Amino acid sequence: MANKSPCPDVVIVSEPSTFYWNSVLTILKKSGASLVIDVMDLWPEMFGIALPRILRSFQHIIFSPLYLLRARKFMCANAIIAVSNSYAELSKVLAPQLSADKIKTVYCGVRLSKFHKSMREDGEIPEQLVEACKDNQTVKIIFASSLGSNYDVKTILDCVPLLEKAGLNFCIFIAGIGPLENFVKNSIRELSSKNIFYVGNPYSDELARIYSHCDIGISAYLPSSMVSLPIKAFHYTAAGLAIVNSLGGDFCQLLAESKSGIQYEAENSQSLAGAIKWYCENPQVLIDAKKASYNLGLNFDADLQYSKVSNLLKLLTIDKKLI
Repeated sequence: MANKSPCPDVVIVSEPSTFYWNSVLTILKKSGASLVIDVMDLWPEMFGIALPRILRSFQHIIFSPLYLLRARKFMCANAIIAVSNSYAELSKVLAPQLSADKIKTVYCGVRLSKFHKSMREDGEIPEQLVEACKDNQTVKIIFASSLGSNYDVKTILDCVPLLEKAGLNFCIFIAGIGPLENFVKNSIRELSSKNIFYVGNPYSDELARIYSHCDIGISAYLPSSMVSLPIKAFHYTAAGLAIVNSLGGDFCQLLAESKSGIQYEAENSQSLAGAIKWYCENPQVLIDAKKASYNLGLNFDADLQYSKVSNLLKLLTIDKKLI
């Protein structure tokens, strides 16, 4: 398709691009275009999760051809955008030829005006949430995610009896689909609890309405996760939810600096229950965290974030004209 199109001035490549890099290279050589690498995920680091534990310390040797391929790609870059600061810092190491103004952190972001409009609009929400909203004292908690093996879903389920034993007034909603969906449904059935519900896979507008009635958003990832800043971070903060998080790195730092969330230890149900208990027993702390989360979310507005990309492309175009 590219061969049939006019030669581009700039090629933006979403990284990881392991399996189509040769095609990109062909286009670059033919057109002489500038290359912008958009760092979305860390491959081959991510592949280490699939290795047996005994081999994980050797992943750099096992995947050395892929690490070498990535290094070569980054040396070709004229500019880099990354979805988190930690990815941007790694990019500086991989692309030492680039000046600081050519490597930008650009968060995935949310179109806040549309999101907030969806939150305010009338429409259906799960009946269990309608019931929970009848009691203003009920702390409503949401975990919305793809239900995959990278997520600390079991810990969420395991903490429910602990929260009930503490006599807390709470309700947890799990939304999403994925390989763990049946596990979630069966576990909730076995719990026979009136405090946790699976609400299916709501479309985006409905999910925004659900968020508008919730107080806390859970960001639950296993210790092996390579995620730096999850998409749910932008949605939770756009909705002004206090956040309970297991990820380290960028998200942990942002939550600590803004005071919009607290950490729990992944795979530790006592730790997760303790974090939720803290918010349930300290309503003013919860209110303050929700306000701080909303203010943090303003920084992730798509118009604000994506203007960084357009400015960077303009800079590359100017550089090319000078050449």
